[in-house]
Amino acid sequence: MQMERVYTVSVSLKASDKSPDQGREAGKNLTLIFCFRMPPTRQEEANLSKIVAQIDHTHLSSNPKFGLRNYRELLPWIQNAMGKDGAGVSEIRLDVDAKTSYRLRI
Repeated sequence: MQMERVYTVSVSLKASDKSPDQGREAGKNLTLIFCFRMPPTRQEEANLSKIVAQIDHTHLSSNPKFGLRNYRELLPWIQNAMGKDGAGVSEIRLDVDAKTSYRLRI
């Protein structure tokens, strides 16, 4: 059985303590992991940077535009922001803490 090689881009984010919408998850250090089947191009990495900046500004700031019940709701939003082809991403994983991790296969 041959193992499939996976390339990852990992981003750390900090949720604001002041945002009441995340409830018990407010103030957490989040790790967002994008998995690729092929090495990501510079353009793909640049697109991910823009998406992460939007997430930080729109959802995780102290005055978010959109409230979230939990961080699982970020995954479909990210998928939509990446477009139909998924920007080369095969899976998105969001690690909230040691016990909580969300995955979305594309």
